Amino acid sequence: MKKYIGKILLAVMLFFSLSILFVEAEDQTENQKWRTSCIAYYQNVYAAEKCNGSVQFNTNRSNLPEMKRYSGSHVMATYYDYREATASISSYGSCQKSEWTRYANEFKNGTAGYTSVFGRPYEYISVKQKCNVTGISAACEQSCVSKIESCSNAKADKVEKFCSDSCGVNAFETKTCAMYNASVQQQDVDQCVSYCTQSSGDAIKSDCERVCKNYDEYYAKYSNREGSVCHDVTNDRNQNIASIVTAENHAQIEAINSCTTTCTTDLAPIVLEKAKEIDFKNNVNINSATAESFGKDVCSTACSDASATSIEMGAVCTGDLNVEIDYNKSIKPNLDSYADTAVQNMKDKYGVKENSEDDSPEETHEKPLFDMEINSADGCVIMGSNLNNLLGDIYKWVRGACAALVVIFGILDFFKATTSDDAEAMKKAGSTFIKRIVVLAILVMLPHLIDFVLELMFGDSFEACLDPFK
Repeated sequence: MKKYIGKILLAVMLFFSLSILFVEAEDQTENQKWRTSCIAYYQNVYAAEKCNGSVQFNTNRSNLPEMKRYSGSHVMATYYDYREATASISSYGSCQKSEWTRYANEFKNGTAGYTSVFGRPYEYISVKQKCNVTGISAACEQSCVSKIESCSNAKADKVEKFCSDSCGVNAFETKTCAMYNASVQQQDVDQCVSYCTQSSGDAIKSDCERVCKNYDEYYAKYSNREGSVCHDVTNDRNQNIASIVTAENHAQIEAINSCTTTCTTDLAPIVLEKAKEIDFKNNVNINSATAESFGKDVCSTACSDASATSIEMGAVCTGDLNVEIDYNKSIKPNLDSYADTAVQNMKDKYGVKENSEDDSPEETHEKPLFDMEINSADGCVIMGSNLNNLLGDIYKWVRGACAALVVIFGILDFFKATTSDDAEAMKKAGSTFIKRIVVLAILVMLPHLIDFVLELMFGDSFEACLDPFK
């Protein structure tokens, strides 16, 4: 145990050091980023109107990309892409900063009243009216459908699904026929796999996915070949694929069964020998039949995995499909490991008495008793003093670098939150900063905590080991 303490100590310290750098926000879709930017934009507009203040944007709204939502020929709403819009507050007007923030939150929380925006009256009832992701998605879908319908081979149901999926993620992205065609290919595969699994069951879903993705390249050229398994008699692509998968699966089953029979014959005696050393609960007696049953389950799984790589795509169409599992190469070298798996399955099912001997001799480890004898020589008893001092120096450099990074990242986060005047961003920056401070504090205190635990267990014999880290 002593020889591992130094390694564990260093690993734990490095873990806490690195964890400081990865306290980040979750990824957002482009539509979610748009909503965040939209809220920040209108918060400033509304607060400026209420406070008679002044806000400068990096560009006029009229210069931002726009999207319109129609009802017939009537424009119901116009949405602007605020993702690149940034604001700087020139003057808080008649308000203090706290009042400005309160008005900004009124808009965000949907409690804003009447105000004049861009020279005309406008009522801010809810943020949903101006920064509604559903709204921009619907506007995008209208534009997308109109454009993609002109693509060659466009089909209404597939166009609708493509536009719905794509606009739901990034409404302001330009939709192209190439994007639609890629979507159609994936839609066809998904539909094909769904039909295939309904016909043949989820057990061969991986086979369905393989044939559906590669049908056009390897199988379709035989669709008119009479007498072939791949002959598309019904002129139904999905039905033909289901038939191909079934034929390939039958070929696999034959190979798997043959492999499983040979494997079980070889494995059962090994399982029985290992199981004899174990005292199972309720006096369960492991005989040859039981060993064979558990061995067969393990062999079936191993042979199924081995057969998955033995399929030559398209060979079933010409009658040349021959699924062969190289038993001597893929299965036989692993029989001892398979036997251990089978025995573990027995333990899980039947349970083992507390005084039972395990199937392998127990490793002996020196227990950390309070009266254990420990080398009392000067210096660290776990590792040499030179190595211990080196690790201590490394830890101190890492600790100092982490402290500096916490401060730098904190300043950057608060600076961005302040310039955006977004109360939510300020709150998020504060939360992130506190998390980093907590992790940093744990990192700083870790040597003292470990020293305390070791002293309780072994007395002061390990005291010298932690000194370079403090």
